[in-house]
Amino acid sequence: MRRINSISKTIFVVVLSLLLLSSCGKKTMVRAPVKIRPPAVSNLKCHVRVNFVELEWQVPDWPEGKDLGRKIAAFEIWRATITPSERNCPGCPKKFSYIGMVDLSYPYPAHMIGKKILWKDLGVRIGNQYFYRVITVDNEGNESLISNTTVANVSYPPVAPKITEAVATHDGINLVWEDPEKRVDGENDLRPRRYVLYKKTDGKEWKPVFARPIEEKSFIDLKVEPGKTYEYKVRTEAYEEGTPTLSDFSNIVRVMALELPPPAPPDTVWVLPSKNGVGIYWLRSEVGKHQVKYNVYRKTESGEIVRLTEKPISKTTFLDKNVEVNRLYKYAVTVVRMGKKPTEGPYSKWVEIRFVPL
Repeated sequence: MRRINSISKTIFVVVLSLLLLSSCGKKTMVRAPVKIRPPAVSNLKCHVRVNFVELEWQVPDWPEGKDLGRKIAAFEIWRATITPSERNCPGCPKKFSYIGMVDLSYPYPAHMIGKKILWKDLGVRIGNQYFYRVITVDNEGNESLISNTTVANVSYPPVAPKITEAVATHDGINLVWEDPEKRVDGENDLRPRRYVLYKKTDGKEWKPVFARPIEEKSFIDLKVEPGKTYEYKVRTEAYEEGTPTLSDFSNIVRVMALELPPPAPPDTVWVLPSKNGVGIYWLRSEVGKHQVKYNVYRKTESGEIVRLTEKPISKTTFLDKNVEVNRLYKYAVTVVRMGKKPTEGPYSKWVEIRFVPL
């Protein structure tokens, strides 16, 4: 009996010990907090230049209000190389290797424009295909998920186009360019192509004129100011398997926009009496792309000319209430071309009326 009690006590102690150990384990285990990864790059793209591949991406925004004190510190650049003999196996795994880093505290040799980063891969060869990825690294060494993958098919760039016509007209500046459709190695270039036109004024940086490359080889720049000088250059983008290969820039042309003549007055102006005064009416002027408004003038029998509009108006009617019965009045309208320097044209033909209220 004592033996049974002893065995029972032993079993009880063992079970109790196991329960206590299990319970203590759950209470004392400490787990390190899982930090949010740095934001990944999602807009990585590449351009094939004459002797290198240029990568471009934007510095992503850190999630607002999360992990204060952490910030993006650098970007790792990874590349996989596919030689011409390996391109027949599209499903084969790609071996990515680390090829460089952009440290935001000292980005050189990368070039930063605002939040945009440009980085050159100088170690490329004609005929190879390159896959690129970027990883964000924060100031504590934490890494983001892998960025999107961009592909560069390195081939001979196209020969640069040439601007053959740059003429200022009253509508704007007309530009025409020619594309020799040759590669820099002298072979004919049958790849699909588009063009990127750049523009600048004195003291400013070059900026692309279009949001996307265009297929046309001509353009009329309507966004010019009279008397201001503009410079233009263009380059070709030839596409191979979706990758753009860029030419050198064309020649640079410099053109001064024409000073515009004063706007012509309305062709037709007429007046009608009303019980409250004299109504002046005219037809809207057609002056192309420019915004115009109107001024209304009155001439009395003494020859005095008074402008009735405090400032140019958009509508094509005006009521002159400050008139006297049985007096003779003459009216004319001018057109004002709006802009940084508004330009007012000459008077229209004067039309007269002896005011007799209806």
